[in-house]
Amino acid sequence: SARLKMTSKSLNGSFPLSSAIFWYVVGGAFHELAHVASMMMSMMMNKDGAFFSYPNSVKALKSFSSFALKSALGRSADLRQLFPNDEKDDDGFLLFFERSVAISRAVAVFASAILFLWSLVALREKQNTNENRRAKTFAFAATLFDAICSDVLFSHVGSFREIRKMSSSYSSSVVYCGNFGIVLLNAAWCSQNGERAYDLLEKMVNVTMMRGAQSGGIVTFEEEKGEGNMRGVRSRVVNMKRTDLSKLLRSKTERESKGKMKLAEKKAQTRIFCGHTRFATTSKATFDGTHPHQWSPKQDLLVYGLKQTKSGSTRVSVENFITHNGDFDAFQVNRKWNDQGSMNLWLESVLKFKPPSVVDSASIAGVVDLIRAQGCFALAARFSACFMLKTSDVFPDAPMPTLAQFEDIGKHFEKVLDETLIASNGQSTVQEIGFSLAMREKLTKEIIDEFEKGMNKDALKCLDNYLDEEMGAPSREFVRFTVNAFFDNDSLFTMKYFLTHAKGSFGLMVTCSLDAHRQLCVAARGQTISVAFYPKKGLICYGSEQAAVKAGLSVETPNGDILASVHGGEYGDDNAAIRLDLDDLNGEICLLDWGADRIPAVSYPNSHLEQYPLMGGSVNAILAKEGEMRVEEPMTALRKQKSTENIAPSSPRRGKGVSVDKKLFHRMTRLEGNELIKMLPKESDDPVLTDIADIPRILKNIQDDWRNKPQGSMSLNRLTAWNLARCLKKRLARRVNRTIKSEGSIDVVVTGCEVSLWLAEQFASDLQTAFPRLRVKAISSNKILGLWGQDLPVPSVGFTNSKKTDDFTDAIVIIVSHSGGTFAPLATSNLLVSSTNSIFVVASEWDTQIGKQLRAMKSEGEFDSRIFTTDVGVRPAEPCSISVAATQQLLTQIFLHMSLVILDNADFRKYTNAYVTKHDLSELEKCNQMNIAALEEIVGYSASPKKEKLKSAKEDELRKQGDDWADHVLEGVKGWIMSFVYIVGTVTAGYPLITGVAVLCGLATTWAFYITRFFDALIYAFLPQISITIIRLIQGRNLLHRMTARTIVIGDIPWVSQCADAFLSKIFACSYSAAGITVLSGNTNDHLVHRHTHRVVRGALLIVGRPDGRLSGLTSAEATTSLSLSQASSIQSIGGTCESITIGHSPYKLPLSKNAIFLSRHRPKYLCEKYYEERTENNLDGKSAGALLGIYSTYHEEHTELSVHKLNNRNAVALLTNACKYAEEQRAHILTVFKELDTNQDGRLSLSEFTSAYKKLDTLAAAAGEEHIALTDAQIAKLFRSGDRDTNGTLDFDEFSEIINLPEILMLKILEADPRNAEGLLMVEPSHEEYFGQVLRKSAPPQIKPYTLMESQEFSMKLYEARIASLQRFVAMTVLFHQTGTRVQRFWRKVSFGYLGYRTDRTHSIMRIATTASPVSGAEVRDRRHFIALVTAFNSAVSTIRRVHYEFVEGVKLSRKRVLRRNNDFSNSTHNSAGESEGEDLSYRGRGGKSAFQELLLRRAGSV
Repeated sequence: SARLKMTSKSLNGSFPLSSAIFWYVVGGAFHELAHVASMMMSMMMNKDGAFFSYPNSVKALKSFSSFALKSALGRSADLRQLFPNDEKDDDGFLLFFERSVAISRAVAVFASAILFLWSLVALREKQNTNENRRAKTFAFAATLFDAICSDVLFSHVGSFREIRKMSSSYSSSVVYCGNFGIVLLNAAWCSQNGERAYDLLEKMVNVTMMRGAQSGGIVTFEEEKGEGNMRGVRSRVVNMKRTDLSKLLRSKTERESKGKMKLAEKKAQTRIFCGHTRFATTSKATFDGTHPHQWSPKQDLLVYGLKQTKSGSTRVSVENFITHNGDFDAFQVNRKWNDQGSMNLWLESVLKFKPPSVVDSASIAGVVDLIRAQGCFALAARFSACFMLKTSDVFPDAPMPTLAQFEDIGKHFEKVLDETLIASNGQSTVQEIGFSLAMREKLTKEIIDEFEKGMNKDALKCLDNYLDEEMGAPSREFVRFTVNAFFDNDSLFTMKYFLTHAKGSFGLMVTCSLDAHRQLCVAARGQTISVAFYPKKGLICYGSEQAAVKAGLSVETPNGDILASVHGGEYGDDNAAIRLDLDDLNGEICLLDWGADRIPAVSYPNSHLEQYPLMGGSVNAILAKEGEMRVEEPMTALRKQKSTENIAPSSPRRGKGVSVDKKLFHRMTRLEGNELIKMLPKESDDPVLTDIADIPRILKNIQDDWRNKPQGSMSLNRLTAWNLARCLKKRLARRVNRTIKSEGSIDVVVTGCEVSLWLAEQFASDLQTAFPRLRVKAISSNKILGLWGQDLPVPSVGFTNSKKTDDFTDAIVIIVSHSGGTFAPLATSNLLVSSTNSIFVVASEWDTQIGKQLRAMKSEGEFDSRIFTTDVGVRPAEPCSISVAATQQLLTQIFLHMSLVILDNADFRKYTNAYVTKHDLSELEKCNQMNIAALEEIVGYSASPKKEKLKSAKEDELRKQGDDWADHVLEGVKGWIMSFVYIVGTVTAGYPLITGVAVLCGLATTWAFYITRFFDALIYAFLPQISITIIRLIQGRNLLHRMTARTIVIGDIPWVSQCADAFLSKIFACSYSAAGITVLSGNTNDHLVHRHTHRVVRGALLIVGRPDGRLSGLTSAEATTSLSLSQASSIQSIGGTCESITIGHSPYKLPLSKNAIFLSRHRPKYLCEKYYEERTENNLDGKSAGALLGIYSTYHEEHTELSVHKLNNRNAVALLTNACKYAEEQRAHILTVFKELDTNQDGRLSLSEFTSAYKKLDTLAAAAGEEHIALTDAQIAKLFRSGDRDTNGTLDFDEFSEIINLPEILMLKILEADPRNAEGLLMVEPSHEEYFGQVLRKSAPPQIKPYTLMESQEFSMKLYEARIASLQRFVAMTVLFHQTGTRVQRFWRKVSFGYLGYRTDRTHSIMRIATTASPVSGAEVRDRRHFIALVTAFNSAVSTIRRVHYEFVEGVKLSRKRVLRRNNDFSNSTHNSAGESEGEDLSYRGRGGKSAFQELLLRRAGSV
């Protein structure tokens, strides 16, 4: 009994765990509050601390209290949050911060030690008898241990200096980035602490994030120390895997900037916000690599104002910021190119500041610091020494004077300028002096004289390394360049100078504190930049993404619009929102100036540029191209006029109307009142579900639009289709007439990237199969850029692509890019303009970057619409569902249209050897229209504009399967949670399961507890497996599956498997690793078995899309697919294998599959299905692929006289001999008929003779009792025209024989109906048959057997599979995968109370659109296209000469024939020779003794 009591006591324990936990929490809170309190004291001693930066003390205390509470409860204090972000890059601040943190850590450790010692002393006073005091001492000891570990052993983690050093050593020369920004001209945007302005910024960031969002930043400027003195406030954040950059950036910008918003509203000041989102590719996404970039920190310098009339400079703050997307490769100084690494070393020695980051954009900031010098002689002198002298060079450790030394030099310049201003008695401003070349020359001479005075001769001593008379760098040149830089180097000059001397691609924004109150400069070269103007809102938006600048349309103006609509003007509403897209191909700069005087502050070298008043005249836009700028240019009349207009407030130009200039208007895109502009989508809790639900509606809209029933006033797709048909006819006509420029050129090129490319490849495959002789090629845009866009081509190893095999001259190019802004397709559109004008794009909307480029192409006088649009608009969700479905639908419409164009012309049909028929197209169109109902059933939403939710058993079945697979994915997490609960519960209670049960049962034997504990130990060891087994028992799932992460394998035709793979992997991209999956895909008819069966393990998940084997043309495909699945599922281990499901239309479940989801037919039956029903009074549903193969093989045997299965050596010889005899007899018979009908004995039959011949053959066949085809006269005439290959109106014997021997199926193709509808549009009319083949069966000649008709429908079945059935399977997979991903996502949120949530519509990279070069650079596209144009012109000239020579030779032959016929003497050889000689004279001689060949060549010269 005593031993049992002892055991019970030991089991119960006397240590109060709950008390220890409580005191541990209290000790941790005390420790963190010690951190906060010590840092508060440091802040109070630092006047620039955050405690004093808030607008009022109440707000400061609230913010500080909130931070302290979070730190205490979270046991973690991020002390960096207490300080303003704009100070974090300052070296002085870093020293202060690290010193404060060290003190704070010491104080916190000391406080924890005091707490422990106090509890220890108290415990000893009670003689260690109080259990609660023991628990308290233990808890405080644990707290002290934590403090030592976190604040002593690992104290280096988290400092700003360490964060600055976390950048990679790699150069970030290629990044996916996006610029964005706003100019708030209307002070109302600053009301309510700028709430609406920040809404707008967040919306722009959210859209720009599609280009990548690993980090982002915003800079704005605030007034300080009096009127006109601006300081930059920069807010930057590094995004985490599952956080939203737009919200993070808004929160930080709002916290650090909005304190000045009320002041801006009160003073009616214009505020700018310039931002950037970054996706790093060759360096880590670190804080120091985040834009906006600034090399030199804020510096107080002596500066003159442009409008200043009084003498004396003013010391003001100067700092420059840039944002950049693209790549900066090199910079030119004195005609020598210097790479970015060399520039970094040089900039460090020149600017006297270390590089803020290793990324290339930071180097741009350093160069801008050197160039931007207007108004400051110190900066101007430094610019001259760095760039303008012949001794200027880039090298490390350059002996460049400090800025203080340059200020000393600048004082001599200031002295002369002050004397000039005093002499003008306030009549001249600094700007006016700069606009007078005579005044500049006078200043230069006086300054040179100043330096030559005895006391000032040593003033330039610090520049001895640069000023060298013998090297061509005398001091007078230095003075001249300095004076010019002082007057000229404004923001526009800076941008222009930089682009002229820089190599790379640039979407660039430059702003300076000196002119941030009135100017902003952006530029585009190789990267896009768009600027949107909202006159009614008093708002300007700019951005790299066209869609981002449309954010102003969806955010209401605070306090209402400031301008009303002005209708009746030359261009409609003069105050409507418009957008200007800069010319990124040739390079363009845009300066925006909103100065109160409405006179743009532009320096003399750019004063001749046209100035465009916008925004009701409150803003002037100046557009410029990169290029050299020389002040010494003569003062032409134009320059005088423009210079006067630029600085004279009384200029007549100032009184002009404020409507958009006509030249600029034609470049603008109207954003308001434009049905072609799509609004940004509304925010959704589940963007992926929104996309899936929109699929039926969008696809129905595409079909209606193609049938000329658009949602708007007109169908641009039909106009583009007309232009495509015109180009296709022109191309094929040249093929037929042998006038093609390049015989080896490709006829149709389809290109794109990733998902778009996979869809393009399927389209190209279908088009090539339909027209075997048409040269169709699908090629990646990256391969085109690699081969033709580089001076040193990127070899396409493993592919047949090369410059020798691929010729794009005059090809029809279809670029598939749903976003319309992906870099490679965009660069390809620019590149191929040099080779062909027939370029089209398939995009999500009319207003895209590629669309802009194509609209700028030169037309041939007609309305050249080049944009096919799905009208889906911007879709921010990264998993592609609706974009894939809509693109597939639109490509189906294009395929139908191109097929009709070719089939409608007999010559084109013959040349392309058309395999497709109009019956095939009618059947495809019928399936196409019925596809909408099928998609409604799959997604559970209607196709109506309201998008009602439908009750769909099919959607429920798909989502149920998605839930089942989610259970597979989540079982590991659930098992871990169950294990956690079990361990915590049993350990806390002190009773493991078996031991606890034993105690409850009264077990008291000591040795027995060793046994129970042993089994409890086994439970602990195998607890995860036990938990998962329990879960599987409850859910009814296979117990033998592996207990590990799941792999999902997708098998289908290539485009479906690849797109579904991309969709599913992006759905799970942000999932936590415990519930992550591996996604694989393969073609079930090709390599699925070879690539993935070795990966089959118990519990692997396999989903396979099955073709509809009930169709005779797809039976073998389904059999192959079924075999692949069976082979994968037959691989077993201890009785378990993969879990496989199938999705398809044939309602048969494979024996080895776990589940089968059958999609409804939603199409008429084909003849093969109908024929089986007529013979057996049963249907094909439920038949296996093997059974279907047997049925159709039987039909094939029945309708074939001699099967290959019955062929042997003896009957093969007999068969061939009989066939030869029959062919000879048939040819002799046809020749006899031909001679009888050739009444004039000229060896040719006219139409009337052919009609008689055909009817005579019918009569002979009928007399012999043979089956024959009876045709009308119209049908006979159609056959006659199809057989007249040389189009001379007659048939020779070979042409006649070919028609007579024409197979019945081909004859049916020729006799098809006209494809145009009642409106005259080339349109495929859907089949109205009860079953496909009904009309064909009725109209077919009696001798055509049923299986022959079935075979004639095989291509129609393949088109149905490639264009319709596969699309339904893809959409079904997206529904299933979405349910799986959403179930997993919701589980994490639920079990963590929202803390572990993430989004399924985003990936870690957050890159929806790849807008920067990857993997192929596009830096040389601009230069390469000119070279390609030259080569194309040369080849065209050679082709023209060759064609003219061919025509000339053919003309000689034709002339000889005519002479022979005219003489009509075939027996007299002498007379024949004379006739030939006469023919030669007629052919070779022209007017004035010129040969006919020369005349033909001269007539063709214009085309060269």
